[in-house]
Amino acid sequence: MPTLTSKDPTATFDDRIRFYWMTGCSSCQRTREFLLREKVDFESVNLAETPDRIQDLEAFGIRSVPVLIKGDQFTRVMDLADVAKFVGARMTHKMLPPDQLVGKMDEILASAIANAGAVPEEKLGASVAGRERPHRDLIHHIFRNAEAFVEAADGAKATDGRAAADRAPKDITRQGLLDYGSGVRQQFAQWWSREADRYGVRLISSYAGEKPMHVVLERATWHCAHHTRQLEVMVLGGMGIAAPRPLDQQTLAGLPLPETVF
Repeated sequence: MPTLTSKDPTATFDDRIRFYWMTGCSSCQRTREFLLREKVDFESVNLAETPDRIQDLEAFGIRSVPVLIKGDQFTRVMDLADVAKFVGARMTHKMLPPDQLVGKMDEILASAIANAGAVPEEKLGASVAGRERPHRDLIHHIFRNAEAFVEAADGAKATDGRAAADRAPKDITRQGLLDYGSGVRQQFAQWWSREADRYGVRLISSYAGEKPMHVVLERATWHCAHHTRQLEVMVLGGMGIAAPRPLDQQTLAGLPLPETVF
């Protein structure tokens, strides 16, 4: 489990579990649902509402959420198995095999591309209520997550400063987003065709430290699926536009998605 000791030797901490998160963050949402479902006693700290609490994280050298802190240790939230171990809760979820995750990712990217094509050009800069994230950034973020996984599988080192990569160029057109998504889908398929580790056991870099490729692949897959659901339900649905290629239950089955879309 990726836990680290505080970088500030003079800091003092209580033993209550504290969960630092932010509105609109998919991993935050899923972890919070898990903690509530398992009836874990924790302090919920939404940095979108209490930005001054970022100072709580500074002693640990943490720059991103979600993160769990207890006493003088923390764990970055990526895998629910790590969360369960850190808080002493049970974990019953079983990951789908890598080949099934790859098949689902391909369908998710195809769906995201088709649905992104239905967003009116003039609405790309708009945001859904509750989070200032332009639609173009949400669409770009779906494709960027899949691309970042391939980069990690090919040996790239993950960094903590991921936010810049999540933003689309402000002048990008709808066609530019579709071209980007199609390129990422092709890149992902090419990676799997050459990947020798079909079980996903080798370690690759992630923002939560080195993890088995299988774990990072599952995270990338459900993460892309979750934001594609947001594109369907919140962006297109909010405009009264039917999604051209909605994700079906067969594609979503077995993925540890948040219970709610937002």
